[in-house]
Formats: sequence, structure tokens, C-alpha cells
Amino acid sequence: MHQGDVSATLDMTVKGMSHNIELGKQGEVLAKNYLLANGYTLVEENWRWHHHEVDLIVCNDIYMVFVEVKTRSYVIFGEPEVFVTQEKQQKIIRAANAYMLKSKSPKDARFDIVSVVICNGETSVKHLPNAYGVSRVKSVRGNWSKRSRF
Repeated sequence: MHQGDVSATLDMTVKGMSHNIELGKQGEVLAKNYLLANGYTLVEENWRWHHHEVDLIVCNDIYMVFVEVKTRSYVIFGEPEVFVTQEKQQKIIRAANAYMLKSKSPKDARFDIVSVVICNGETSVKHLPNAYGVSRVKSVRGNWSKRSRF
């Protein structure tokens, strides 16, 4: 590979990363607007705890909702929500536990995904409440326990 080939490859990689970051930001704005229009209240955006980040934290009368937003420009390899891995879910759950303990919220936590597709000028937003199939519920003593929805 020649020096020019390496530079062109790096330039394409940087442009691709830049496109993905911009697409992700657009998706987060669309997700936030969708949730606000559907009665949720925004609590935090891009909340960080150690190396973990929660895209959106919103609430309603019952739940403090921790939202992962996944945005794609195509669905050839699957809908955006299928790319929220078990590992990513666990990181968000750990961050949510820290947030709930810090905020002392009396609400139960719920974990949602908002799936956004922006393709050829068309946009679709899909909200998946309790997407992980697990909720974290504070016990009377303030400990967290895992409860499956099944």
C-alpha cells in the first residue's frame, strides 16, 4: 500500500466516523422530541457515570426511564435496536443504578430503546418500552434486585 492509499483510507474512515456521529446526534434529537411529544419529561441528556453513558433519561408519572437511542441509515443488517448488545445493556443498567441511588428517586427504573432510521429523506422512530425484558426495582431497604418481566 502506498502512502497516498493510506491517507485516502484514513480520510474515508474519519469521514465515516464523522457521518456516524452526526447521524447519532440527529437520532438522539428525534428520539428526545418523540418522547417529549408523548408525555415524557426530559431529566438528563448524555448522562455519564464512569465510562458508561445513558443517551436520555426521561420520566413519566410512574417510571424513571433510561433510554438507549440507536440510529441507522439502513436496515440491511437488522433494525437499529438489535445492535443494543447484552454488554451495552449491562453498562446502562449499572449507570442507571448509580443514577437512581444518587438521585434518590422514588420511581421505579425502566429501560427503553428508541430505534431511529434515517434513510433517503425518510425518518422512522420506534419506541420500545422495557426493551431489555428486565426492570430494576428498589426494595424497601434500598437494595436493587433484578426482576424478569416473564
